[in-house]
Amino acid sequence: MSDHAPDPGHDHQPAPRETSSTVLWLVGLLAIVATVGWTFFHFFAEGRREARGMIKLRAPSAAAGEPDHAALSADRSAPVLEIGQSLYLKNCASCHGANGVPTMLGARNLKAEAMKNPLGAGPYGLYMVTQKGYGSMSAIGNLAPDERYAIVHYIHSAFLKSGPSFVDEDSAAVKAQIPAKGGGGPKVAIPPPPDPASVVPPAVLFPLMAGQAAEVERQQQALTAWLAAIPVPGAELHGPDQALRQLIAAHPAQGQSLQQACTADNRPGFDRVALGSPVLATLPVVTLDSLYVHYRSASRAEVSP
Repeated sequence: MSDHAPDPGHDHQPAPRETSSTVLWLVGLLAIVATVGWTFFHFFAEGRREARGMIKLRAPSAAAGEPDHAALSADRSAPVLEIGQSLYLKNCASCHGANGVPTMLGARNLKAEAMKNPLGAGPYGLYMVTQKGYGSMSAIGNLAPDERYAIVHYIHSAFLKSGPSFVDEDSAAVKAQIPAKGGGGPKVAIPPPPDPASVVPPAVLFPLMAGQAAEVERQQQALTAWLAAIPVPGAELHGPDQALRQLIAAHPAQGQSLQQACTADNRPGFDRVALGSPVLATLPVVTLDSLYVHYRSASRAEVSP
C-alpha cells in the first residue's frame, strides 16, 4: 500500500466531444428565414390576385370638390364601359338583374320602365341617383365619380337605349344645375324618399301580396267568430279560459292552430298551443281536459249541419 495520496489533477474523465456545428446552425437559421419569407410572399400574392377587380375604398376628400362632370359625361369609351359593366354587376345586378330585368320586387326594369328620377335619365341625372339614391333605392357607397359615370354609361349603352327613358344628354335645365369642376356640390336638392304609407300601388301590382293579406284577414275574422261562439264557462274554468284567450290575442297564429285542432278533434295539437301559456302549463290534467272538452264542444256545434 502506497503512502502517497492520489493526485487529483490526474484523476478526471476526458472532456466530451463538441457535437454542435456552426454550419448546421447557419443552415437551420436560413431554412427558417426562407420558410417565413415564402409564406409571406405566397399569401401576399394570393391577396393581390383576390383584390384585382375589387372596388377600391376611397376616403372622401372635402378639398377635392366637384369632378369635371362634362368630361366624365362625355367619356363613353370601351374601357369605361368595361369598368361600368363590372361595377354594375357588383353593385346593381342583385336588384335590377344582370340583363336589366329586375330580380327583386319593386326594382325598376331598366329596359322597359320609364325613369321617375326628377333629374331625368341623362348622365348627370343617373349619376346623382347612384350618389344620393332615389325612392327605395339607397346610394351606392365607396365609388369615385368616374366609377359612377362608368356605371351610368354602361346602363345607357346596355339597357336604356331600347327603353322609353333613353336620352343621350341631360336636358338644358339639368345642365344648368350641374356644379362646376371643383365646386362645392350640386345646386339642386334631391327630394326625400316618399312616405311608404302614402304610396298607393296600382291595382295590378302585387296581386299575390293582396291575396295573402285578404286570406289573413279572412282567417282572423273566422277566429274571432269562433271565439265569440264559445260560451262563457263555469267558475272552475274561468281563469284557464281567460289565460287561453290572452294567449290567442297575443299570438293569432296560435289561435288559428287551436281552432284547427279543436275542429279536427286533435288533442295533442290543442295541448301544444295551450301549454304555451305559463298559467295553463301548471294546471292539473283534469282541468286541461275540461277546458279542451269545452272548446271542442263549441267547434262541434260550429261544424254540425
